[in-house]
This record gives sequence, structure tokens and C-alpha cells, in this order.
Amino acid sequence: MEWWQSRAAIYPRLLDVVRERLCLVASSAPCDRLYSKSGAVLMDRRSRLDQTEVRQLVFLNANMIVS
Repeated sequence: MEWWQSRAAIYPRLLDVVRERLCLVASSAPCDRLYSKSGAVLMDRRSRLDQTEVRQLVFLNANMIVS
């Protein structure tokens, strides 16, 4: 992060993206939520989904924006 801050004048817009994307998560809560959502996708009635479909559903579920 220090490297990016020292070059803020050169990359002002990119610095905003870096601040948003390079933040560290201090807890395992997001991981636990993702694991829980994965279990919801793999319910008994969805047992015929292949690995690719499961990955896509978990990705979409984890990145869905609810307003």
C-alpha cells in the first residue's frame, strides 16, 4: 500500500481501485458465509448439478448485489 500511496499523483484513479480491492479481511466471516451459501446451492433437490454449474451459482450468489 505504501508503494501505491507514494505514486498517488501519478495514478490517482488507480489508487482508488487499489484501496478498494487490496483491503485485508480481518475475519473469516466472509469465508463462512460463502461456505454456507455453497451448502444452500448443493441441496438435495439440486444434486444433479455438475461442478461447473455449482461454481457458477456460488460465484453469482456471492457477488450478487442486493439493494
